[in-house]
Amino acid sequence: MAKKDRDMGTPSFKEKLGESLDIPADLLCGGTTLEMRGRGDLCVGGCRKIATFTEETIRLEMSDFDIILKGERLSCYTYCEGRTVIGGRIKSIEIEDRR
Repeated sequence: MAKKDRDMGTPSFKEKLGESLDIPADLLCGGTTLEMRGRGDLCVGGCRKIATFTEETIRLEMSDFDIILKGERLSCYTYCEGRTVIGGRIKSIEIEDRR
């Protein structure tokens, strides 16, 4: 019955809760967040794995896609509980779907 209700446009519990708290529903369950501070720091929430790490390229594995950062002197300041903080001179951010 729940699937039928969703097919008809009835919001899920997560969507209702997110709306009442004024928070996007996907953030309530560990969804992906990106917060860039200038060109030198990027905070990523929801990271599952650091797949590639060099001073020029960092590839982060998310749930369904990868985030590829390119730049100079890139480094990882924090990697804890799905939260990753990258520093350096970020030149580009690319999202690559793995499906």
